[in-house]
Amino acid sequence: MDSGSVNREVKIGDRYYEQTISLVAKNQIRIYARDSTERKQAEEALSKSEEKYRLIVEIAVISSSHSIPLGSLFMCLLLLVRNSATNQRG
Repeated sequence: MDSGSVNREVKIGDRYYEQTISLVAKNQIRIYARDSTERKQAEEALSKSEEKYRLIVEIAVISSSHSIPLGSLFMCLLLLVRNSATNQRG
């Protein structure tokens, strides 16, 4: 190990921790850790949301290119969002 630091993420149970491990002396290390569970959960929620809305936009673009009436397109998107929300809960 050189004089630098090693950073890693560790999951213990349902909690996430960011660790920094640094060499202090020849046979000594220092470990700093912080709970990053809320940040990790926010990242996962954002990723799911981005995927859901990306799919809606892709369907809207494909659907509008096939001349579907706007009201029908809106109902399709509404049903898709409702179905997606139901699937995430169950």
